[in-house]
Amino acid sequence: MPFSPATLRFLRSLKRNNDRSWFEKNREKYERDLRGPAREFIDEIKHPLLELFPTLKVDYRCVGRIHRDTRFSADKKPYKDYMSFMFRDHAGKDDVFPSIYIGVDSTGVALGCGMYQFSKPLREYFRDRVTTSPTDADFSRVIQAAKNGRFEIRGRDLKKIPRGYDPDHKNASFLLHNGVYIARDYDHSERLFSTSFPKWIVSQLTSARPFFQWMRETAKNGPRDLSRFLSD
Repeated sequence: MPFSPATLRFLRSLKRNNDRSWFEKNREKYERDLRGPAREFIDEIKHPLLELFPTLKVDYRCVGRIHRDTRFSADKKPYKDYMSFMFRDHAGKDDVFPSIYIGVDSTGVALGCGMYQFSKPLREYFRDRVTTSPTDADFSRVIQAAKNGRFEIRGRDLKKIPRGYDPDHKNASFLLHNGVYIARDYDHSERLFSTSFPKWIVSQLTSARPFFQWMRETAKNGPRDLSRFLSD
């Protein structure tokens, strides 16, 4: 089994002692109780995850860095007090594609699926798809499947329906999104320390698959944001 009570003990201690001096003194525990189990988790989840989402990249690079990016944050704590795993789509090298997220901290497990933020061209394409037949009906179905799996819909940032769209459309609320992702949180249970934990996680993502596929099709067929390739 990848994780053990020692994994959570380390995360709790790191949360209380989030500084470089403490971390360096406990680096051996980090390697043994966190980094090593995280890689073992990748090894064990790879096959079942790719069976459900065959276009994902699943390797050690999916393990999130322990170091926080503090450049633009008022919080200067140097380390994350949680483990994160981000599984990106093979097609997403130059464009934003949906991803699968798994997080583990001292209180629970978090799952996420989708796109955190659209480029402007892709946002316009998404708006057209969720309000135009037949893709609007398809989107309603995949959202309902996610809700049936007890996922919450997130990513709503705007306050007003953009001009040119029907505010009474059944999917009008999604016109207020700058990104769309679904998420679910779990309290810790004995599953975290069991050999079946990786397969259990994948089973919880089954109801997210239709949403992932719909969002992937949107990203694949939508307009490309070429601004990053253009010179001034």
